[in-house]
Amino acid sequence: MWATSESVANKDSPDTGSLPGHDGLLTSASPRRARPPGDTRTGGWTMPAEQRDGVIQVAWHGAGRFDVHVRRHAVRSDQPRDVGGSDTGPTPAELFVGGLAAGVAHCAERFLRQRQLAAGVGVTARYGLGVCPGRIDRVELSVDAPGLPEGLRASLLSVLEHCALCTTLRVPPRITFDVRQAVPGSAVPAAHEPYGEPRPGRAGSSAPPA
Repeated sequence: MWATSESVANKDSPDTGSLPGHDGLLTSASPRRARPPGDTRTGGWTMPAEQRDGVIQVAWHGAGRFDVHVRRHAVRSDQPRDVGGSDTGPTPAELFVGGLAAGVAHCAERFLRQRQLAAGVGVTARYGLGVCPGRIDRVELSVDAPGLPEGLRASLLSVLEHCALCTTLRVPPRITFDVRQAVPGSAVPAAHEPYGEPRPGRAGSSAPPA
């Protein structure tokens, strides 16, 4: 069964509750019950604090190469050769769409497992890039779940629509920036040394600008 992005939208579906995934994110699973303010329980399950918050670190490895460190894992991100990269890993945009597709796949697999249905889920993501401003302006997700009975198709679509990453896109998180600078006198030169000679008059140089 293939579900396009158009068929995923199920506006008539009931509000759903959540269960934790292995990644600590919440996915829809059961009818939502009203809870007092501050109650973070989901269906009798309390989410540990370490799963509500996370830290991801990105380290530069020269040119356009970066390693994304998540817990004990590392994922290389780079740029294609035709835009000056080394093509040693997917681009940040590809990782973004891939993460969305993986989240949907996890939700679908969990849906099948909870109902003791035949396992096996695949997701194909197609996306487009927009300009002014530069962004990902289109994502189409095709979900392949051969073991899904036709009678449960609408239920699965409702669960996928409420997966944590899809909800994050509909209700964007608050994003803040903090720029930390080196101690005076130890700053990294402004010129990218791997790309050529230092520029005249760069930080730390006694040579006057040309």
